[in-house]
Amino acid sequence: MEGYNEYEKYPDADYGNSELSKTGYDYRTVLYWNSSLEADAVEPTQIDFYNNDTAKKFRFIIMGSDNEKYTPVYFDKIIP
Repeated sequence: MEGYNEYEKYPDADYGNSELSKTGYDYRTVLYWNSSLEADAVEPTQIDFYNNDTAKKFRFIIMGSDNEKYTPVYFDKIIP
């Protein structure tokens, strides 16, 4: 689309990698980011991510739009 930059991939850490598992504490505030996640209308969408070392609660913020009318969707919930 003209006028918009191509999106950049969020640097998601893969802690299955042995080098990253040797690092100190993980204080990331954003644990998962996907600017092009598509949900299936029939099956639930599942995502996997690595937690940080300080989380007590999760805050889920989902922003997007539907494919037909581009109606905005916004969901913000804190889960203990």
